[in-house]
Amino acid sequence: MMSSTPVSAGAAASGYYKSEGYYTTGSEEGDAAAQWFGKAAEALGLAGRIDDPLFSELLNGQIFKPGKDGPEPERLMGRIVEGERLHRPGLDLTFSAPKSVSIAALVFEDERLIKAHDKAVLTAMAYVEQKLVQTRYYKNGDLQVETGGKIIAGLFRHDTSRLLDPQLHTHAVIANMVENSSGRMTAIHNDLIFKAQKLGSDIYRHELAHRVQQAGYTVERVGKDRLIEIKEVPPELTKQFSKRRAEIEAALKERGMGNTAKSAELAALATRTAKQENVDRGALQAGWLAEAEALGLTKDRIAGIRDEAVNRHAKLTHLGG
Repeated sequence: MMSSTPVSAGAAASGYYKSEGYYTTGSEEGDAAAQWFGKAAEALGLAGRIDDPLFSELLNGQIFKPGKDGPEPERLMGRIVEGERLHRPGLDLTFSAPKSVSIAALVFEDERLIKAHDKAVLTAMAYVEQKLVQTRYYKNGDLQVETGGKIIAGLFRHDTSRLLDPQLHTHAVIANMVENSSGRMTAIHNDLIFKAQKLGSDIYRHELAHRVQQAGYTVERVGKDRLIEIKEVPPELTKQFSKRRAEIEAALKERGMGNTAKSAELAALATRTAKQENVDRGALQAGWLAEAEALGLTKDRIAGIRDEAVNRHAKLTHLGG
């Protein structure tokens, strides 16, 4: 799914948006987990792993121009109110993989599904940039609303929930600046992105389902929202690794609130624990495997599920070509 929330000034200033601590600096895995995105980023020569200090400056409203030795500061965005500069940092579009996909990718260690998630995020974000991003600016005295433009975003892939269950998700953080058709950077108008949140989710899910099937897994559509799950992942394992969801449902019940998307969002905020830093990746993986084994899912059985999917993928590839 895709959720949309404004970036708080505190998150922008604190370096909240960066790859998690257990990715080794300079590693291929770490580089893939924090990537630049957007046509305006490309125009500045920004590619590959994100420069965290530079990204923080962008969230603060600092506009850059191409320079001989890299991006050079140009001007600060924002408006002055009673002597204080006000600026909204940006927008966080979070793309979350279904729990069974997270389990197959992270507990079963099928890295092909991490790549499938990354590709699905890129597909959805390309649509957001082309069709959903809007900006407003005055032209010949009239306020224009323009759809589509060049953005700068950071894609930050994380793979745990706050309770350290496997949860593959990407924060696509769009800086609050878009290059409009006149070539000038203006603020993003968020309305259409918020209204089209379900469409963004559907694009992500469709692309992810296609790639998961290509990888040799059986994709099932469940519930009224036609969410996707992997048939080969046992349901008891999905339940075991849904501690955060169970926490939210308990909060809803305690408060006498209906289980709607809005109430679940409010309950999630109310029960959110502090983000855990510097998680030992090896210990995390060992813990996940121990939880799976306690439910009867041994390492051999896990390997068998993954290998069967790989073999089905090979057969599909052979038949197709």
